[in-house]
Amino acid sequence: MKFSCSHCGGITEVGVIESEYVGCGHCEEVVEVPKNRFDKGAVIAGDFVILEQIGIGGMGLVFKAHQISLERIVALKILKDSFSQDEKFINGFITEARSAAKLRHSNIVQAYAVGYDEGVFYIALEHVEGPTTAQMLLQNHRFSEKEVLKISIEISEALEHGWEKSQLLHRDIKPDNIMIDKAGNAKLMDLGLACPYNESLNEDEDEVLGTPQYISPEQLTGQLMDFRGDHYSLGATLYHLLTNEFPFNGEDASQTAMMHLNDPLTPPNQTKKNISEKFSNVICKMMAKSPDDRYRTSQELIHDLKACYAQLSGSKRKVRLDGKPTRTRSRRKESAKPKSTPDRAHKQSVPHQNLLKYGTIAIVGLFVIIALVKSV
Repeated sequence: MKFSCSHCGGITEVGVIESEYVGCGHCEEVVEVPKNRFDKGAVIAGDFVILEQIGIGGMGLVFKAHQISLERIVALKILKDSFSQDEKFINGFITEARSAAKLRHSNIVQAYAVGYDEGVFYIALEHVEGPTTAQMLLQNHRFSEKEVLKISIEISEALEHGWEKSQLLHRDIKPDNIMIDKAGNAKLMDLGLACPYNESLNEDEDEVLGTPQYISPEQLTGQLMDFRGDHYSLGATLYHLLTNEFPFNGEDASQTAMMHLNDPLTPPNQTKKNISEKFSNVICKMMAKSPDDRYRTSQELIHDLKACYAQLSGSKRKVRLDGKPTRTRSRRKESAKPKSTPDRAHKQSVPHQNLLKYGTIAIVGLFVIIALVKSV
């Protein structure tokens, strides 16, 4: 096992751990040896120093780590030991890395590197400082309609980018997979179930991928899925964030799944008051049972979401996602510029006429005085 010296940062390698402390091979200081491969200070692939565990997913553990070669903080996802010998799970783990690496978008968590090191499969990802929307719900955060609209626009644009670039499907949109960074921007993460459109044709029809509260009907029935399935799951996620309730909530996962297939959706504005009818209608369209009744393109969806945002902001002008209207340069009409009129020109000439009049009188008077003086 390799670990980083807490004094000099040098990498030291130890075999069988016989003592809690060893001398650093670089600075010769006595340092504490990490208790296991993933303890603080342990080094993965000679480049990633484990700092702390920050999460756990369905397929792996997530650590905050320092990448030595590029001097940056990353999120390092490690495949669980229970799955490391399973070829199917390993392929899914690698698929996640390849899917994320293809995408460059401000609202998608970026993948940096993927590899294998002494029995450990790992993927290094962009480290995002901030909570997931699921964590915010657990902390009793109540999302405003404007917040949810902002999230919906940004995640929709991320999904559009993935589909347009490589026909990529996420297949597991939910609050746990949406992070909010320090700047308030939404980022789509955890592509563990993502797969290209053509790969979805070859999957086992008996296997259902997704989360029951947000899963699309076509995922449950094994039908061919495209980007409209992600729209459905995003709609279910927005419903939850907006109302603080699941769109469908049965006694167990199986009953909840069947409700997605058979039960009518209660519109969000009937579940919670003060939600605009326009946004409520958009979510209902996203969650239509049949894909043919949903939005035909992501661009159409984004257009309607932005229209909802603009309406909520009380302006027909374009609105930035931070809530501020964009500045537009206005040209002054020529008619707005004051123009001289005959009356005004006449008024402006009056002082000049008076000056000429009194000046003439003064000159005549001067000549009269001179004439009188000569006569005397």
